Amino acid sequence: MFMNEDAISQIEKAVPTLNGQAVIKLNNGHSYMATKVNTETYNWTYYVVKPVEELNSQASNILTMIIVICVLLIVVGCLFSFIYTFKIYNPIVKIGQILTDKQHGINLDNEPFHTMNDFNQIGAGVHQLIHYHHRYEHELEKLTYDYLNYSLLTVMRNDERSLHAEEELLKVMSSKLDFNKDAYRCCAIAFSFTNKFYEEIQDIDRILIQSKIKVLITGFLERTSNVYVIERDKFLYLCISNVESQADQDPFNQGLNLLIQTFSNDRQYCNIQVGVGETYAGLDGIRHSYSNALSALQSIPKEETFTVVYADTLQVKHNYQFSKTDESKLLNILKIGKKDDLVSFLEELFRRNENISFNLRNTLVGEIYEVGKRYAFESEIEIGQFLTEQQQHDLKRQCELPSELEARLQLLTYFLYGLVEYINEIKQQLNKSDVLALMIKQYVEEHYCQDLSLIYSVKLTLNFVYA
Repeated sequence: MFMNEDAISQIEKAVPTLNGQAVIKLNNGHSYMATKVNTETYNWTYYVVKPVEELNSQASNILTMIIVICVLLIVVGCLFSFIYTFKIYNPIVKIGQILTDKQHGINLDNEPFHTMNDFNQIGAGVHQLIHYHHRYEHELEKLTYDYLNYSLLTVMRNDERSLHAEEELLKVMSSKLDFNKDAYRCCAIAFSFTNKFYEEIQDIDRILIQSKIKVLITGFLERTSNVYVIERDKFLYLCISNVESQADQDPFNQGLNLLIQTFSNDRQYCNIQVGVGETYAGLDGIRHSYSNALSALQSIPKEETFTVVYADTLQVKHNYQFSKTDESKLLNILKIGKKDDLVSFLEELFRRNENISFNLRNTLVGEIYEVGKRYAFESEIEIGQFLTEQQQHDLKRQCELPSELEARLQLLTYFLYGLVEYINEIKQQLNKSDVLALMIKQYVEEHYCQDLSLIYSVKLTLNFVYA
C-alpha cells in the first residue's frame, strides 16, 4: 500500500475503471501490477499493488517445479519399466530354457537353439510344436484306422470280443466313417491283371497303379454311398457299406456299375469280378454279409470278365451234403487205394455242394480232412510223412480268403493222394513178400536134404542175414 498521492494518482490514471488492473511504473523505477477494487457495502476503494518481478518469479518457480516433476516421473518410469521388464522377461527366459532343454526340449534340425536369441527360440519352438502336433495327429489317425481294420477283421473271423470292445468299435465307426445305421452290406472286389499289363506297362507305373487301387475303389463308391474299403489280400478288396433300406442300396449298386464300366475300357490290361453280399443287421451282420460276398465271388467262372454277382440272386444252400454214407465211401476208397475212384468221389462231392456258402465250404474241407486223419490213425500211418505241422494246422483252421480256401483244397487233395499212394506201396511190398515166401517154400521142398542157406540166398538175391 502506498501512502503518497503520486502512487494513487498513477494508479487512477492507469486504471480509470473500477475492478480493473494495469501495469504501472513508479518513480522508484520498478514495475507493479496495480488493481483497483471498489466495495459496494462500504463504498470503499481498494488499491492493490504487486511487483511484477515477484509475479515473474512465482511463474518461473512453477515452470521449474513442472520440469522437476517431469524429470522425477521419467526416472520413476524408467525404474518401473526396468522392474516390470525383468519380471515379464523371466517367463520368456523360462520358456526358452524349457524349449532348449536337452532332455525334454525341442531341437531344430536346421539351426541350433543356442545361436538364437530368446524370442527367436520361442518362435522356432512354437513352430516346431505345431509341426509335432500335426505329425502326431497324423500318426493318431493312422493308428485309429489300423485299430478299425483289426477290429473289423476280428468281427469277420468271429473272434471272441467283449461288449466294451464292440461299443468302442461302433464309436470309432460312427466318428471316422459316419456309420450311424445298424445294417451293413459287404462286397468283395477281386482285381486281376493280364500279361499285357506286365509286358507293356513300365515297372514304376505298374507299381503305382497297383498301389492306388484301393484309393480308386474308395473314390468311385464314395460318390454314391458311405463305404469303407479294406485290402484283405493281394488285389482282393472288401467294401463295407452302411445301408439299411433299398433307397440306400441303389446308390451303392450304381457306384459298383460305374466302377465296372470305367475299368472295362482297359479290359486288355485288367479284369474285375465283384461278389455282393446281402444286408444284415448288427456287427455280426458284417461277417454274414462278407461270407455271402465271398460265396458270390467264388460262383463267378474265372473266364468271365467285369462281372458283378449278387448273393441274393444265387440259390445259396445253408447246409452241405456229407453224410455217413459219404464218410464210409471215402474210407473204403482209401483202404482200397484207388486214386481214380478218389478223384471221382471228390469231384462228385464238391459238385453236389457247389452252391454252399464260403464258410460251409470251409467246414466241409475240414470234415474231409478229419476223415482222412482218422483213417491214417487207425491204420497206424504217420501223418507227418505227408504234411508238416504248419500244413496240418492250415487244414484244421477256418480260412478267410478265397485264395486260402483254394490252397487248403489243394493241400487236402495232396494229403489224400499221398495216403492212397502210400497204401499202394504197402500192398506192393506185401505182394512181393507173399511171392518170395512161395518161392522159398517150393525150393525147400525140392532141396530138403541139402545145405540151403547160402546157396538159396544167392539165387534169390537175399542178404545173408535173412538166409
